[in-house]
Amino acid sequence: MICVFCKRAEPTAGTTSMTYERGEAVIVVKKIPALICPACGEAYFDETTSSRLDVIVGEALRGGVQFELREYVAA
Repeated sequence: MICVFCKRAEPTAGTTSMTYERGEAVIVVKKIPALICPACGEAYFDETTSSRLDVIVGEALRGGVQFELREYVAA
């Protein structure tokens, strides 16, 4: 698969961080497994990882945080 954004390279396995902003809350999740384009840095997540990220962010939001730093942990 060639990166759909830059169309210059094939993404390879690695980890990345993502920042989510929901209203006044900011949640940063580190060490997320992904395919990452070596040319532009775009990250691609599989369905399992995307679903787990939804759970991690949802838990933080339900906890009423304004800022949270979490590490990705597979379910």
